[in-house]
Amino acid sequence: MGPLRRRYAHASSSDIPLDPGSGGRSIGPSALKNADLIVTTRNGPVSGAIRAATGAPVSHAILYIGNDQVVEAIGNGVTLRSLDEALAGTTVAVAFRDPALTPEQALRVRDYAGQQLDKPFNYMGLVRQGSFQLDRAAFCSGRSGADYDQCVNWVGNVNLGRGSDDSFFCSQLVVAAFNSAGDPLTATPPHWTSPSDLADLGMARRLGYVGHLKAPPLDARSQSLSPVFAQSLSLVAPVQPNRTLIMQSLATPFGFAATEWEPLISFRPPTAIQTAVNGKGIHWHVHRIEDAYGDINLDYYPISISAMPVLNGRTLSADELLSYMRLNINSFVDTRMAEFSPYDDSEAAVWKSSSPLGSVVHIDMKAFGGWVNPDDGSVVIAEHTADHWIFSTIWTVMDTAHPVSGNRQFGYTAAEGGGFVFYTRGADRTTGVLDLAAMSIVYSSAHNLWLSFQSCVETFVNANGGSATTGSATSIRTPWPEVQAGSHHPSVGWV
Repeated sequence: MGPLRRRYAHASSSDIPLDPGSGGRSIGPSALKNADLIVTTRNGPVSGAIRAATGAPVSHAILYIGNDQVVEAIGNGVTLRSLDEALAGTTVAVAFRDPALTPEQALRVRDYAGQQLDKPFNYMGLVRQGSFQLDRAAFCSGRSGADYDQCVNWVGNVNLGRGSDDSFFCSQLVVAAFNSAGDPLTATPPHWTSPSDLADLGMARRLGYVGHLKAPPLDARSQSLSPVFAQSLSLVAPVQPNRTLIMQSLATPFGFAATEWEPLISFRPPTAIQTAVNGKGIHWHVHRIEDAYGDINLDYYPISISAMPVLNGRTLSADELLSYMRLNINSFVDTRMAEFSPYDDSEAAVWKSSSPLGSVVHIDMKAFGGWVNPDDGSVVIAEHTADHWIFSTIWTVMDTAHPVSGNRQFGYTAAEGGGFVFYTRGADRTTGVLDLAAMSIVYSSAHNLWLSFQSCVETFVNANGGSATTGSATSIRTPWPEVQAGSHHPSVGWV
């Protein structure tokens, strides 16, 4: 039996009626049996990060053990919960069943899951899944048969290793439970399997479709990060309009056009700012985008404001609103994802002034609802005018390397027909090898942070007598050599 994706590549998923709106069925808990597995997704940053990290249109897998109870690996470890608790907040939940599983094997699946209760969540395994999925696509696409099997095994051993049963993420627990019962779902180790892989088993009829415990709204079933799933499974949580995550080269299909990002791609802090950063302590320096790793991220998150907000009885000007946003930046992002603060007391005085050029800001980066701190970073205000400022990422003693190297601009422009477009725009690459390995998580987390920025600005303006709407968000990953050749033209040297 070859690695899962090759083995079932021939399946005709469009033959499987998994959407209640197009031939599938909605079910209740009474339709479930012991050892059924459930794949789910939900709206929100954690689900989005997991889907991006694993290449999965679904973000979670649950093992049903009967009596309306499930065992699942979640943030606080392997947990026994009621089915209602496990499905609370999900937007899609689809149940599958292994038709080859005997009743005795189903009991062994249940018993194994119970024996893992209270074991910790496998965070590192989840991070490494991102690298595995990227490398599997990069190195193994286009291969077939034994050649594909050998490639996947090589990529898996390099990225994921042998694994253990000391900790689990969700799909790892499900596959390990079936392995223990003598009914392996895949030929590869449990920690090589993502929730999407389990859904693929359902598409290929290795697992039988039981039904939808929850389904997306009818008007959202065609919206998906995966066209294949949109046409067949409809398993993906509905994507909000104007919230598009694009992960492909600008050369295809758009044609190379990084014009809007060229100033940021080429930007280097002025010599005086570089010198000041270098002088703050040993090893302090500005990150150089040329020395970073992997593709370049180019993103843009606009908010159109047709009527400015009113504060303290006075309508703010565009300059005043931008300054207010900077000074109250944590009110304009979801602080469960990140919080900004001056690096120390001396930096606070500069940051809080009307001329914050050169001030250093610490970013407390968070994950999984705010209670995991995978990394932190520092930035310096490297350019500041009335209509924009630029953060450049830097190395500091407290935060060491920022996970990305590059620049992010916050500002506004006049809109055609009146009003303004406020925005944040970024151009950066992952700083180190470990950051590159976790690139999917790095950029999907950033994507959700800046989506929250859009939403918070829109909410603030509308709640204070103005009128604002979020525009189409773009987040693109494209090969650095193309961008460097066509759009990287710095006018300032490195100190």
